Amino acid sequence: MIKRIITGSWPFKNVTELQVSLFQQSATPFHGSKYYQHTLIHVERRFKCEECQKTFKRRGHLVNHRVTHTKEKKFPCSICDQSFTKRYNLVRHERVMHLGVGADKNACETCGRCFNRADNLARHQMVHTRGRPFRCDKCPKGYRHRSNLKKHVEKMHPPTPSP
Repeated sequence: MIKRIITGSWPFKNVTELQVSLFQQSATPFHGSKYYQHTLIHVERRFKCEECQKTFKRRGHLVNHRVTHTKEKKFPCSICDQSFTKRYNLVRHERVMHLGVGADKNACETCGRCFNRADNLARHQMVHTRGRPFRCDKCPKGYRHRSNLKKHVEKMHPPTPSP
């Protein structure tokens, strides 16, 4: 196939024609193949969310995405009072929070506190290192979280009304 591309004797007008041809020649399900998954890189993102303008290559991905704009959470946890918009988020929650799966993977080495995600662990570790990356540009104060800096600026350095 590579040789045909180099020599210019490529018989397909576009990726879709190639996909159909390969599907017809293949005994295995084409949509599950690694090659098919790779070809999706070249497919145009023609499914657009009307709410946020995000685009998708597949209609199903757009349908799944639309749920993020609704407040409806159809998947309640049977153990606690949390609910989720997507089933896989519920399954992940139950595995991590109630079955303890992967909890030790994101455990703080200093205090032993466990987190369900690595980024939450990294944010927590600033408590021990005294890291304060969010600095106020009007005074020497620093904060571990951007939201705390924002609250500080609003309270301590409110904008002065112009005359």
